[in-house]
Amino acid sequence: MPLSRRAIAAPGLLAALATLALTPASRATPIVDQSHEASVVNSPSLAGLHLAQTFTVGLAGTLAAVDVDLLVSRGYPQTVTARVVRTAAGVPTFDVLGTIVVSLTATASGIERMSPRLDFAAFDIAVAPGDQLAIYLSVPSNQTFINWLGSQGAGADYAGGMAWAYDSFVSETWDSFPATDLAFRTLVAVPEPGTAAIVLCGLAALAARRRKRAVGEGEAWD
Repeated sequence: MPLSRRAIAAPGLLAALATLALTPASRATPIVDQSHEASVVNSPSLAGLHLAQTFTVGLAGTLAAVDVDLLVSRGYPQTVTARVVRTAAGVPTFDVLGTIVVSLTATASGIERMSPRLDFAAFDIAVAPGDQLAIYLSVPSNQTFINWLGSQGAGADYAGGMAWAYDSFVSETWDSFPATDLAFRTLVAVPEPGTAAIVLCGLAALAARRRKRAVGEGEAWD
């Protein structure tokens, strides 16, 4: 018995809706969520230290990228390992959600300010308002010419987190930088409302079609 157009259309509609529903939020345009710009400058060195800045998420979606502001000396290529990690009671942990490595080389004379975009979209890090995470940077022990730009002092603080340092040769714990925050921006990919609306409308139409078919089959048996 040949299939009706309706019978063929239903699986096609389901497939289209599934594709929309499963489209990663990372494909949406990233929106700046949290940020801190350095004002009263204090720039701790990454040489010999692991540095982290905690932040509190404000948007629901996936963490697409993090921008950081660094000071890099000319002529010295720098390899930076960046991680997004969970926190416990506001303190960074080593529970890593995503890791990337970038190479930076300053071309200007003296020291150059660089703001690399650290792309974490491939890790699909789901975030929700109120989540507290940390961006954590480190460099090889033989690199000494790179600093993370930050602010220190009253009025220069970021309310959703703070700066931390880890020195494996001294304490083997994360220690806070009093009244210090490191310059960063987080970008969150928020699911587009239009996509969710299309999925919901499609599912409603499919449910209505099935109810109508069920009624028709019931009448045929009467």
